[in-house]
Amino acid sequence: MAYSGLKRKWNPRHEQAMAAPGKLGMAPEPGAQRVAGRKDLIAAKIADLRHYDVLGIDRVVAICCWGRSGSYLLASLLDGHDDVITMPLSFGELIYRFWEEHRHLSLREKLLAYPGFLEDMRYDATFFRGEFRIGRADYDASVAALLAVYGDRAPQVLESRGSFFRFMVVAYNLAFGRRPASPRPLIVHQQHIWSDTNAQRLVADFSDCRFIHTVRDPISCLDSTVEHFADLNDPKFVAAQYDPACIRRPRFNYPAWNAFWALAWRDAPHAGLQDRSVSVRFEDLHAQPRQTMGRVARWLGLSEGRVLLESTFNGKPWIVASRGKTWTGARLEQIPRHSRDMSWVDRAIVFALFQENFALWDYPYPRFFASRAARALCLALVLVVPMRSEFVSDRIVMRSVLMPALRNAQLRLAARTVWRTLVARVGLRVLLFAELCRRVAVGKRVVKPI
Repeated sequence: MAYSGLKRKWNPRHEQAMAAPGKLGMAPEPGAQRVAGRKDLIAAKIADLRHYDVLGIDRVVAICCWGRSGSYLLASLLDGHDDVITMPLSFGELIYRFWEEHRHLSLREKLLAYPGFLEDMRYDATFFRGEFRIGRADYDASVAALLAVYGDRAPQVLESRGSFFRFMVVAYNLAFGRRPASPRPLIVHQQHIWSDTNAQRLVADFSDCRFIHTVRDPISCLDSTVEHFADLNDPKFVAAQYDPACIRRPRFNYPAWNAFWALAWRDAPHAGLQDRSVSVRFEDLHAQPRQTMGRVARWLGLSEGRVLLESTFNGKPWIVASRGKTWTGARLEQIPRHSRDMSWVDRAIVFALFQENFALWDYPYPRFFASRAARALCLALVLVVPMRSEFVSDRIVMRSVLMPALRNAQLRLAARTVWRTLVARVGLRVLLFAELCRRVAVGKRVVKPI
């Protein structure tokens, strides 16, 4: 089932598919054999459902990232625990967005449509495509099994937002045969992007919901985040990382603006949720995985064990590839501070802007910046001295957008790109100046370490 996220409407062919879910992903077979095979598959999923009390599941932990800070790594280390159910990467990140746009659909329709919605809204791997894919027929049978077992519950229960969340995660886990140790396992939810709106929705649906924010040395985090947004402008990188058939023309992307924006606002706990929020350091996940995951397990009420040191999704090792190297799990080479795309000006601004982060998260920084007066001096740097990350961003935009537009005589696109670059530069300065003034004047309450 595919959903047109841009047009916000259903394809009639997909509406027909929802009316006959058994046809989704099933190989052509003789009629009787096909029906019997589907019934057997649904029966097997119903048997697996005995290991769940779906409507009783009330434990959720949301993982949020602070730039490039290891949120996927933390989720992968929790994946194999026998009292945890989850969905790989950011498969569940759009659940609430989907709900808000299509709450009028029935539970069955939502469950069948969400994988297609995710497919249309993401470039990377999804339910039925990529390294951690599940079988389409298995998923359809899981939806059918859930409705067969729970379909007689009151409409106000089945059609609630919290029930859709539970059924969505359980349907995915049923599809590849996960059987949790307890009927009410912990849901590890990759909220990923910091969103106060989604956090409040989670707490409304799961009153005991908790939040873990992955964090990193701000110098390395900014440098890595700029690099990440820079890569998204490179068609070769996109083609190597994602399915080339799904590559679309990227929106205008100014890496320095995107990176500073991602870090400036997302280092704080969600509004009113300070007591149920903690941070986990990226470096600790790599240098001290046993001790760090032990603290995480105790905070979540999970049993400790070696399984918390294994980086997997759907029971398969999660392989990370970067700069021609691949690895899985903890890697000491990820720890040292790096600032490839940063000059002394960039670093000084980061030290001044994120002084509370360095101090509370115990990262080394020049003590000169502990003084508010010293940090205020950096306002002059923000106003008049260019940063290397800006020059890097300028080169990326020129190489990936401006020069191709000029070669193809797309003068309007070229002019719009120059204008947007100037606006991004000015906007970045305004952002840094305003945020630094606010932090120097009143300080910033960042997420406490675990």
